[in-house]
Amino acid sequence: MVIEFVSEASYSVWVMEVERIKHHIALINDKDEIHDYSGWMKSVHDFRKSVGDGMVPKDIRDALNSVENGEGLELTVFEE
Repeated sequence: MVIEFVSEASYSVWVMEVERIKHHIALINDKDEIHDYSGWMKSVHDFRKSVGDGMVPKDIRDALNSVENGEGLELTVFEE
C-alpha cells in the first residue's frame, strides 16, 4: 500500500493520529482487568471516516478486526 500526502502538514497530522490510536490500544492491553475497547474502536472508526479506508494502516485494520471478532461484532470491511 502506497500512501500519498498533499503536504508535509497533512502527513504530520496523519502520523500523530496513527500514533495516538496505537498508544491508546497499548494502554488498554497493558491493564490487568477486563478490556473495554469501545472508545478505541470509536477512535479508529472516526479516523477511518476522516482519512478514508486506504489511509488506515494494515496493522490498525487487523487490530480492529481482531477486537471486533473477539467481541462478537461484525467485522469492518475496508475498501481499497
